[in-house]
This record gives sequence, C-alpha cells and structure tokens, in this order.
Amino acid sequence: MRIISVKRLRAFWEQNVGAREALESWNAFMKENRFGHPNELRTVFNHIDFIGDGVAIFNIKGNDYRLIVHIKYKWQVIFILWIGTHTEYDRLTKDQIKKMKEPKNKKG
Repeated sequence: MRIISVKRLRAFWEQNVGAREALESWNAFMKENRFGHPNELRTVFNHIDFIGDGVAIFNIKGNDYRLIVHIKYKWQVIFILWIGTHTEYDRLTKDQIKKMKEPKNKKG
C-alpha cells in the first residue's frame, strides 16, 4: 500500500523517540502488503478499530500510541490523519475523528 504522508509519522517519532521503532515497523509492513477489505486488516491487527468509511485506528507499541488513518482500499492508499499518545487520543471525540478525513476547501 502507498502511505501518505510518512512525513507526519517521522515528525511524530522525532518528538516521541519511543514510538519510532513501532511506527517504522508499521510503515514497512503496510507498504509491503495489500489489503482489500477491513476484515483482511483485522486478521493481522486484531486490536484495530474501524469507525466507518475507511477510517481505521491502530494501537501502536502496545497501545502507548494511536494512529488514525483513512484507507482507500480500491487504490491501495493510506492517508495518515493523526498520530498521538493514548491520552491525547482519549480526548478526541468521534466527530473530531470523522472530520479529520473531510477534504479541506482550497478556495482562494
């Protein structure tokens, strides 16, 4: 799968060194594999949460961190929406998470 944007992951692990190895492993694994449906992801990541419309929430490093992505299975693309600590994640509402994937209006 193609991952957009790895820069967001790098920026996070530079600030949170303990997340680096786990995020690099996740990134490498996802790039090397293809998934056609959420159930295929669940066979590999049994603690993944799906909130609908391609949005998935991964537990990273034994649930120390949470990674929210939007997956376009048809195009084999993963958009990194948010990465943070478990505590930061607990402060998010479902509405905030759903709005993360909405395209930004770029009228100028």
